[in-house]
Amino acid sequence: WNTLEDNTNMYDDVGHGTHVAGIIASDAPGVEIIPYKIVNSKGGKLSNVLEAMSKALEDEVEVMNTSFGLGSPSYALETMVEKAYNEGVIIVSAAGNNSKASGFYPAQYEHTIAVASVDSSGAKLPKSNYGDWVDVASYGYHIRSSLPNGLYGYKTGTSQAAPVVVAAVARLLMA
Repeated sequence: WNTLEDNTNMYDDVGHGTHVAGIIASDAPGVEIIPYKIVNSKGGKLSNVLEAMSKALEDEVEVMNTSFGLGSPSYALETMVEKAYNEGVIIVSAAGNNSKASGFYPAQYEHTIAVASVDSSGAKLPKSNYGDWVDVASYGYHIRSSLPNGLYGYKTGTSQAAPVVVAAVARLLMA
């Protein structure tokens, strides 16, 4: 669902969502991916995020990838995370790319799996957020995945590490 236009036009003019979805599809073949567009090249709003998460709950998803974040807490977002958790949804969240020890949401909320990014040797990527609120680190360096218009490209960050974890969770749920 496209929360910006209230329709099913899912063209990704940013390339972020397509890249994330490609990682999940590549690492968990056969998984059903339901996209929810929350930003465009001009940005997005918290209301778009909340609408997408609400729609995902209506669609009875089992896992949510949240490869986005806010720099400050939001009562509305935390409430939505709690609602999803109480409905049994697993939320995997990018820890953020600010090289900070705190302040990235929804990853920092209790009922998410916060994912930092590391390189192939397991070293934290310099820009990855960190701290005792991070639950797991995953490979997130120079990952090749799909882009709009049938293209492929490389991206780095916690937004790429989180879908690696989403795919692992999906494989476990499909087993």
